[in-house]
Amino acid sequence: MKNKSLNQQFREIQSDFRELVLPLYTDNIINVMTKQRLTTIATNFFVFQPISEPNIERLLLTVESCRSAFSQCRLANAQYPEQFPPLFEQFVNSIPTSARDFNAHFYNITLPSVLEKFTHSLDALSEVIEQEDDMNEELDHNEVQELAMPTFEPFVDTSYDYEQKQQNIL
Repeated sequence: MKNKSLNQQFREIQSDFRELVLPLYTDNIINVMTKQRLTTIATNFFVFQPISEPNIERLLLTVESCRSAFSQCRLANAQYPEQFPPLFEQFVNSIPTSARDFNAHFYNITLPSVLEKFTHSLDALSEVIEQEDDMNEELDHNEVQELAMPTFEPFVDTSYDYEQKQQNIL
């Protein structure tokens, strides 16, 4: 009974996350492929993690962090149409493409860090643009990019032996 309840919660969270990503698509900020890649954040959460209360709580925190970042995306895209797309592309590129990389380390360490850096970059972009407006000077475009665009490296966990786990399953 409890597992059914947890599974139902997971399905509801997945649905909520898809609804969270949808405005980015309908506002033409992202394409279909990027929409699918973003939704893998929620859909792959339990690929290598058990469905449990603590993990459901972790997923909810992840969704709320994404909600905060995605709400800033719509505004940033409208206000900074030249500077925003490269920032967002770097964020999207930090999301794994392989299901095996959606592990506990990704959700507990990598994703929160990437979301924090991305949100900070959006804030820094806003501050740089505001300073530009206030000072009535043009900053060099490269300086804006340097201040606002950290490098995100996709996470690859080399400490986990996927082939050994696969053999154990077989």
